[in-house]
Amino acid sequence: SVEDLSIQLISNSNEEAILATLDGNTIGFQTVDDDSNGQAVLTLRASDGVKASDATLTINIQPVNDAPRLLPVDDISNLTLKRNAQLVIDLASRVVDVDNPAEEAFITVSSSEAGAARYSFIDGSLTLEFEQTGMQTVTILLQDKFDSQSYTLNVEVFDAYPFLASKDDSDTGYMVVALEDTYIGQTPTAIMLLTDNAPTFTFISVNWNICNKLTGTCDGLMQYNLDTSKSNVGWSNELLVPSILVPGELAREDGSQYKDYYQLAITAVDSNGDDYKMMSDLIWDITESMPTIEEMDEEMFSGYLEGLVEDKADITAQIEALAEEEDPSALELKLSEINTELGLACEDPRAPLASCEDDSVAGSSVDAVKEELNLEMIALIGGIILAGLLIGLMFTRRGRDTMPKDVWNDTAWNPNMVPAHDTVANSMYGGAQAIFQQPVAVAPAPAPQVIPGPPLPPGGLPAGWSPEQWAYYGQQYLDGTL
Repeated sequence: SVEDLSIQLISNSNEEAILATLDGNTIGFQTVDDDSNGQAVLTLRASDGVKASDATLTINIQPVNDAPRLLPVDDISNLTLKRNAQLVIDLASRVVDVDNPAEEAFITVSSSEAGAARYSFIDGSLTLEFEQTGMQTVTILLQDKFDSQSYTLNVEVFDAYPFLASKDDSDTGYMVVALEDTYIGQTPTAIMLLTDNAPTFTFISVNWNICNKLTGTCDGLMQYNLDTSKSNVGWSNELLVPSILVPGELAREDGSQYKDYYQLAITAVDSNGDDYKMMSDLIWDITESMPTIEEMDEEMFSGYLEGLVEDKADITAQIEALAEEEDPSALELKLSEINTELGLACEDPRAPLASCEDDSVAGSSVDAVKEELNLEMIALIGGIILAGLLIGLMFTRRGRDTMPKDVWNDTAWNPNMVPAHDTVANSMYGGAQAIFQQPVAVAPAPAPQVIPGPPLPPGGLPAGWSPEQWAYYGQQYLDGTL
């Protein structure tokens, strides 16, 4: 029976054009590629185990014209190109046509930006140069006498190479940026260091912005260029950012405020003249208050004390450098505040003696307390003396009221007329006590400052907050939604 027959594929006369397979009693075949044509003869053998019989199967492949193609094309289908930079591709060497000579193929190109792609019929080169940044496309059309084939190249155009900066050290970044002194009330210091991956930069420009998330405004801007001769050691800069609202003043005279954030952008040029810029800004948020001296760890306390000593030396030098006609009161006030902070820090047992050996530092906080106590004691003693004088004057006035109305015409003996007994004339007022006994007008108490918005917390206005910020965002602070 037919089911008992076995069929075998004995031969294929044109394996370069036809691929034939046999699956049970089913034969299948297909062309090797889209360009195959010609004839193939397949020889089949059927056997029942005793006898065998051969048969042939002829397959004719009709020739079909194929359009010219680009090979290879994967390496140019997605490109990255700097703005105004040229990229030249040898397009003619990539054209393949199995039916006709490749030289006879007609090539046309077009681009999403007019004139950005140009094809040369002389040398078969494709030149790309874009002015506009972003994703651009280039369309290549290949034609022969009978058919055509088109290809689309995607070109990402940028105006600068990415400047890779991060807050932490990385294997691919160019610069590591760290921010110190980021507590409320402090002025941060930026530490910048290039990594081993960085190109040789000949120019680096830095831009810092100060903004506040509560107010939604940016009111500080500072731009400066780094000294590239220090690329091997890095840079350290205190962020004394000028105000863009009040010329001549700093955006944060008293240090960072609650919900401030510092925003960094960098542009650079390397030794080849290539431009670099950060694709996304780095941001540092200010949300934490300065720890107390007791809460500071050893490293933080050491840096805090060292900073106070340096600030004191700096302000002292500024005061000494002032001209005679210049007013030192503002600097002296700052120096007094620093001395107070330094005195409190020096009371900590961790403070080294070398930093606190100055008597004016070690005793500044104690002296301030003693001075307040002395003022209170003087005021108390003065009040007691004044009360005693007033009581004495009251008794003197009562004694004077018992005298005759016309003491000068009274010829009788009057002991009060004896100069030694004239208490009025001999008093400290010399008879003018009425002038000095006028009631003293009590100065009206200053009206307490009314801060608009929700009620203040028990500790008063939070550190780093302004009355305006409390008016708008105080309720969110109380609700704990900030």
